[in-house]
Amino acid sequence: MKKFNDIELYWASVHTPNSMSNKYQVNLANLSPERIQWFEENGLEVRTKENQPEMGTFYTAKSNYPIIVLDEDGDLTEEEVGNGSRADILFDLYEGKNKFGPYKGLSIKKIKLTEHVRYDKDAVEDEAVDEVL
Repeated sequence: MKKFNDIELYWASVHTPNSMSNKYQVNLANLSPERIQWFEENGLEVRTKENQPEMGTFYTAKSNYPIIVLDEDGDLTEEEVGNGSRADILFDLYEGKNKFGPYKGLSIKKIKLTEHVRYDKDAVEDEAVDEVL
């Protein structure tokens, strides 16, 4: 298992699967140049979104299983993780093959929050409306 310290998190679906991918997932956002290089050297594609510049360069880490989340005190929490939270993460790299060919990925095993931004569903819905307009 590998570890990253001080990662910024966005769009975390850690307790329930994401409705688009049907997987548990979280965006590892605002990656430093060194982290971007690490991802690329390990065959993992980072990206940016013009309509979400606050995430900078990011990678979407996925898991088939719920992601364990620990609060700042190290206790297990079921609270949702809001955009801009910071954490240390434990993960594994994996490889696979599907109808499109071989692929590589990063599977998050555990998130230890170091700075928890509370999830605000109303703010997220407002962002989505602003994005559509």
